[in-house]
Amino acid sequence: MTVDFLCAFLTYKIVRLKYPEGRKPIFAFLVVILSPTVIYNSALWGQCDVIYTTGLIACIYFLSIQKEIPALLSFGVALSFKLQAMFLAPLLLILLLKKRIHWYYLPLIPAVYVVTVLPSWLMGRPILELLLVYFNQANKYKELAKGAPNLYQWIPNNFYNIVVPIALTLTICAIFLLVYIVYKSRLKITQDRLIYLATISVLFMPYILPKMHERYFYPADILSIIFAFYFPRHFWVAIVVQMASFFGYLGTPIFIQLFSIPLGFALWFVVRKCDVIYPKLQAEFSSNIDRKL
Repeated sequence: MTVDFLCAFLTYKIVRLKYPEGRKPIFAFLVVILSPTVIYNSALWGQCDVIYTTGLIACIYFLSIQKEIPALLSFGVALSFKLQAMFLAPLLLILLLKKRIHWYYLPLIPAVYVVTVLPSWLMGRPILELLLVYFNQANKYKELAKGAPNLYQWIPNNFYNIVVPIALTLTICAIFLLVYIVYKSRLKITQDRLIYLATISVLFMPYILPKMHERYFYPADILSIIFAFYFPRHFWVAIVVQMASFFGYLGTPIFIQLFSIPLGFALWFVVRKCDVIYPKLQAEFSSNIDRKL
């Protein structure tokens, strides 16, 4: 797909911010185009996850150069194509509280969505149905995990009705905890930290949420490549993410289940290495222990 090249180009632009000279941005472009999940998703499966993911990568690029209006418009475009664009929402909430994004620009996001549904409305589809399409899709299937290499691979689907509400509640609590910890940190959100937080956001959400497909890790696949170029010492994170997603596409249950373990470790590692999260979390934990003692 043509959008694959646009996604790779935006990856090139983000990596170019880290390396103004040299060939690393070009290599980043090629890695995206030639990555197995990009090939499987677009060329072999004919899926369009690259479209909303490109919107998310554009959002991150514009955030990187501190242009919040194009960033929010890009996020709005991504959300208009797929609800899974919300995987980047924790990052946006962090930047909102850190005042990198101004609250009065937030209406741009739903405005983009409304504009994108207007053609369908003009063709005769009810406007209420268009506005609530994501809510109506929520109960389309009842599986804890549909090929996604996350922690729900280890829970029998018989517990679906019990696990889903608990998991959604814990996910919301975890997001607010993450946002709170970063907000309380006095460290500035630098470009490197922005990439850390973006990677955590798109990897964390599909890993802890139930009802995920294998394709929902697509944004994490792309962000992990950017992460690898920003932090070459941790390139193995991208390999783990790509391998886990790849076996998800192959649909081999035992490998999907097994790769959920290294993928979970990769998520833990990225969180632990993020200096606006782990030190603060460690300090809060130690403080609570001291109070109890």
